[in-house]
Amino acid sequence: MVAAWKEHRWGKDAYNKEIGLSRKRYQRAIDAHFDVPLAYSKEYPSLQMKRAITYSKAEVFLDTLRTAVGDTAFWKGMKDYTQGHVGASVVSKDFQSSLEAASGKNLSVLFQKWVYEN
Repeated sequence: MVAAWKEHRWGKDAYNKEIGLSRKRYQRAIDAHFDVPLAYSKEYPSLQMKRAITYSKAEVFLDTLRTAVGDTAFWKGMKDYTQGHVGASVVSKDFQSSLEAASGKNLSVLFQKWVYEN
């Protein structure tokens, strides 16, 4: 969400720059043959690799989702997800359901690719 905040504060160029940085960081994990799903729960070989996945890959995934469903549906889904789960434990499927409900799209393929498998 860092990129989204930068977009809000400084515009689309700032957003694109942040997404570009995340893509480069995520590419380092790919180049190191450590492209694991976002739902990965095992040990990471280093803090740098953990950050490349949990922050950078996640940011690239959110950008991919935003592009797939459009801004209006993306932000509605984010709002519904965050407000609908206040104080509750959640799983990735909860997030997926919120984005699917807001967009009217089946996002199973995207979530499978990015969140659950490689």
